Amino acid sequence: MKTSSFILAALLATLPVIGQDHKNQWQGREEFNLFDSANKEQNPTTKLRILNHWKLDYPNSDFKVDRQETIMDTYKALDNADKMLNAAIELIGLDKRNVKGLYWVCLLTVSTQDKSSEALDIADYAANGLFAAIPGFFAANKPSTTSDDDWKKTRTNMEIIGHRTLGWTAMQRGKIEIAEKEFSTVLQNNLNDTDVSLWEHKIQATIAECHDVYKKTIDKKTSDLTVREEELIHSCKALEVYN
Repeated sequence: MKTSSFILAALLATLPVIGQDHKNQWQGREEFNLFDSANKEQNPTTKLRILNHWKLDYPNSDFKVDRQETIMDTYKALDNADKMLNAAIELIGLDKRNVKGLYWVCLLTVSTQDKSSEALDIADYAANGLFAAIPGFFAANKPSTTSDDDWKKTRTNMEIIGHRTLGWTAMQRGKIEIAEKEFSTVLQNNLNDTDVSLWEHKIQATIAECHDVYKKTIDKKTSDLTVREEELIHSCKALEVYN
């Protein structure tokens, strides 16, 4: 798993190269100069300022997708997860099959613990988009120095990110059957994912406690319930564990 994770990180770090597609055209020398300045700049804060200048002056640039990827990567260099997530969301708005953007929306939504309804919807969109984009991405980008076995593991590693995301969003929504299914897929491929193991344990513990409380309430008046039991009854209904 470590080898495939390293390959995946290295691959995502090297894609794409702005200006590589000869079908794209600069809108004049000034736009190229902004790109060139941003490309050569080593300080991420300064680089970001140049990129935003370029974005403001040339919003419809032929290179706007690659530029947005670079903005996202620059926020990563600045260790700003929230801004990086916003940049990734904007990136998949420009290119719905952009694997880098889809990957980071999945990863960062979970890691930043954004549980808003909008964030969960976007994360689901990104996870499903990742599944759709993975076949073409892995068919076209295999490094010559990577073995078929390692490449297959790398693909599985990326797919796990999608399943992990769908499980986490389902858990936030109380969709236990979906969450269990997705977490099971993750753990079948990576038993060392301690976060997913913990989430799975919490789900199972809550379900067991819900069933115990439900049995007690069959012969118990609602007015006699403790605060904890009332909370569990509410949770049980939300988690749909009575069926």
